[in-house]
Amino acid sequence: NEYAVCLTGDTKILTDSGYIPITKCNNKYVLSYFNNDLDLIINETWQKCKLIDNGIKDIYQINMYNNQSINATKDHFQF
Repeated sequence: NEYAVCLTGDTKILTDSGYIPITKCNNKYVLSYFNNDLDLIINETWQKCKLIDNGIKDIYQINMYNNQSINATKDHFQF
């Protein structure tokens, strides 16, 4: 399964070693909070990360209610 294929390389991801940029997560264990990206059933597990290069795409800033934001491609699932 492929998840988070829509995030920019500077996105920080929680690993078993702390937060690091997603570009440095290959083959590390990262916290997966949901069962998958579609049904969003909470199921916290540590999954081995496999990076996928999707090339260069347009980036959009998604602002959240807690005043934080993420940068993602149009492929990012939005509620």
